[in-house]
Amino acid sequence: MEIFDSLDQKIQLLEEAYNLAIMQSHSLPDAAYHLFLLEAEIRDTIYRKERFSTLPERTECHLGNHPVKGPGEFVRIGNKGSFIVCNSCIGLIQQMVGTTEFEKNHALKNNSVNADIRTVLQPLIEHNLIIKSGKVWIIHDSVYFLYYKKQNKTLALNSWIDELYDRLEKLQQQQDAFKKIKDSLSGTYSQVFSLNAQIDDLKNKVSKIEDDSITYRCSECECWIKKKSPTFFGVYTICDDCKKVLSGIMSFRKAEEKFKLAAGTLKRDNARGKLDRYKERGLIKQSGSTWIIHEIVVMAVYRELPEHTVTPSYTAQNIPSSLLERSRSVYNKLKNSDDSKSEI
Repeated sequence: MEIFDSLDQKIQLLEEAYNLAIMQSHSLPDAAYHLFLLEAEIRDTIYRKERFSTLPERTECHLGNHPVKGPGEFVRIGNKGSFIVCNSCIGLIQQMVGTTEFEKNHALKNNSVNADIRTVLQPLIEHNLIIKSGKVWIIHDSVYFLYYKKQNKTLALNSWIDELYDRLEKLQQQQDAFKKIKDSLSGTYSQVFSLNAQIDDLKNKVSKIEDDSITYRCSECECWIKKKSPTFFGVYTICDDCKKVLSGIMSFRKAEEKFKLAAGTLKRDNARGKLDRYKERGLIKQSGSTWIIHEIVVMAVYRELPEHTVTPSYTAQNIPSSLLERSRSVYNKLKNSDDSKSEI
């Protein structure tokens, strides 16, 4: 059996187990935890398959600090065209809209999002999925799926992992309380035993969640994340690089304040067509009455973007799936290398 056939078979079996667990989630204790472990194993298998099957791209996105997915999947900006912005980052920027457009797109009540930002959506601000830019709020489209599409909105933003930690903390508090009064109470042995067992079980689950070997994948750039406890809500994960990209999005007025441009500069130059090439590339957009721009545009037009060495673009190369073919390929490369050295 070829390597990929084995990995594909494992992925299929894991996905079947995952779907079965979802169907039984209503009666499965700590269903979210078990689904998490299955998801982690599926991701890890896919990750290993990708590592086996392709050589990575050599072209780097200078905005998102990750490899470009494929040839032509990026734009160049700056005077020498040395600053590369990949399509994933552009798509990420394009999903940021004003609250008015967000409400219109998803048939929400007027001004309901602004009210929610002040309350239940607060946790998303620190992750740049919601940004205050001057007097306006800019919100990422994923918030709809993270919160508004959920039926149980009170828990939609709280990761089940946080709930697991909360349960562990409460049980440990109960354990401390029992220790103080156990000599004064009778018949508490079974309760203490049960409490200790629950705490040990939760500690074991927490240790697995915090395991550094678990592989995550960013929902936006689709890059693999090798990091302890990345930011995620449910099945949505966002890496630090994507959050950094989002942090550079702002309104025209905020950009003028940040880069000390005269008030109205961006509006004037936009009307004159000076910024058209950046609008076409998705780095500037209008949302309702608000114009949204990424700070790299301001740097490219009015300041100076850092120059980068233009590296050649290498398309991901297929690697033979058969172990025998892979070994033969490596052997031939080494043999050719040795032959060329002997001729010198």
